[in-house]
Amino acid sequence: MSETQQDKEFKSFGITGKLRTGVIIGFLAISLSVNIWAIRALVKSGDDKVEIQKEATKQVIEILRPDIIQMQNKVDKTSEKIDSTANNINSLTEKIQK
Repeated sequence: MSETQQDKEFKSFGITGKLRTGVIIGFLAISLSVNIWAIRALVKSGDDKVEIQKEATKQVIEILRPDIIQMQNKVDKTSEKIDSTANNINSLTEKIQK
């Protein structure tokens, strides 16, 4: 049976048989551990971003709230004027029709 390039490289460092299997399993375990750590870090940073966005949204709402209340009051006054004008028009229309 001919040796592969990988087998030759392992033998040059004195790694054969079960030791080679252990080294490969060790590298796979380290790789898996690093991947799990990276995924956890990514998820945590995503949670941090969501918290920052929530806080920013709350701050924007607090900053804009007085302006929104002021605009709402103007709209309410304007709608009252429109309603009273509409009522006047209706009453005048009824008088004209009689």
